[in-house]
Amino acid sequence: ATAGVESEQLLACVAMSPGQGSLRSIGRRSVRPIPTRDRVLLSTWEKWTRYGRFPFKLVLHLALVCLTTWQVVRFNWRDAPYVRAATRNFYYYFFPAEYDFESRNFYLYTKK
Repeated sequence: ATAGVESEQLLACVAMSPGQGSLRSIGRRSVRPIPTRDRVLLSTWEKWTRYGRFPFKLVLHLALVCLTTWQVVRFNWRDAPYVRAATRNFYYYFFPAEYDFESRNFYLYTKK
């Protein structure tokens, strides 16, 4: 019962949104308006298959994910040698000489 009330309230809020006409002309083709209920309840894919509305937000988000991934890979490619050298220097200056850098195992013994 609560989900039905919330869905009706959401539909009422969306119904008040401006810009709902009969037919809009974009370029050379006419686009049918999407009913309020379908605008709220349908997925992006369903809107595209039923009404021909291209999923611009989906494409934008995919582009952002691709660009962000590219930035992270680029950062790691560019700065990885520096990070490795800084780590090596840290172990050289702050760990004993018999420390095996590759195994990363270190046992601390104290004097009695």
